[in-house]
Amino acid sequence: MAALLLASPFWLPNSGAENLPTFEDFRSSDRERRATGQRETVDSLRLMHVDLVRVARVATENPKDPEVLWGAAELGGDWSTALAAGGTNAVVALRFACARAVKHDYVTALHWLRYCESHDVGNLVPWLGELWVLRQQGQTPESFHPPESATAYRDYAVPAARARVRVLEKAGYSPYSARRIGLMRNTFVESMAQDLSRDSVAQKSTAPFLLKVARAMQSRLTFLITELVGESLERAVLTSQPERKVEVAETRLQEIDDRREQLKQLVADTEQRTADFTTEAEMVQYFDDVLSFGEEIAMKRLQLTVQRGVLQPR
Repeated sequence: MAALLLASPFWLPNSGAENLPTFEDFRSSDRERRATGQRETVDSLRLMHVDLVRVARVATENPKDPEVLWGAAELGGDWSTALAAGGTNAVVALRFACARAVKHDYVTALHWLRYCESHDVGNLVPWLGELWVLRQQGQTPESFHPPESATAYRDYAVPAARARVRVLEKAGYSPYSARRIGLMRNTFVESMAQDLSRDSVAQKSTAPFLLKVARAMQSRLTFLITELVGESLERAVLTSQPERKVEVAETRLQEIDDRREQLKQLVADTEQRTADFTTEAEMVQYFDDVLSFGEEIAMKRLQLTVQRGVLQPR
């Protein structure tokens, strides 16, 4: 239910274990959101705060653990330490590049995006990041020439989420709270793709590339938000190309609409059927299933788990 639980990142330090959020805190907040019809409330934002003092302590206590240092950086810590510990691993470098891009540090972002283009061959994401940065700088992308061999969408959201969860657990968060918070920091690349779906200049000159990215984002990846943004990007590219055969475009647009409705119904059904009936352990398993099998499968599994529990009270 990451699409349901998505909250804006907003960091404030806590003090004391008693201030860390619990399963019941989140459940109460979710009920308030549903009752008011709001996507976010003051309480839901408060619960998503991360104690950076605790995170920094975990990083200090684990100076030779690359995954911990990466997770700490993802949560607001030191990226230079994470990069050094990983030996400029292309996975960490790409996450860092995207993080710097959305912070408007375009020089640093371009340096590392181009590093990843040559060290993570075949990955579309560094090239997507470069195109987004060029457009943010007001440049027309005539000189943008991604290789045909780049066909895979690898944003490394899953290992990044696992690293964040591990750090949060080490920082004292409960298994549920660590997962609830740790899975919600994955939208760097999706925000770039969403921006490009509204950029007519980029669509006109790089339509084949953007279409490739859009369809790769829909290849049953882990998080539904990635697929949904990919659908939006594909729709934007198709509708910006009047020269495409009308019947082909209309057929594909209908397929996109049908799939989007299917996903919206799955999310709504999952919330309605599980929100007040799951146990904390079942929700921990749900988040683990998201990372192992993808959000769509995890939702369906959770629905079945709750149905069995209702029929056979625990």
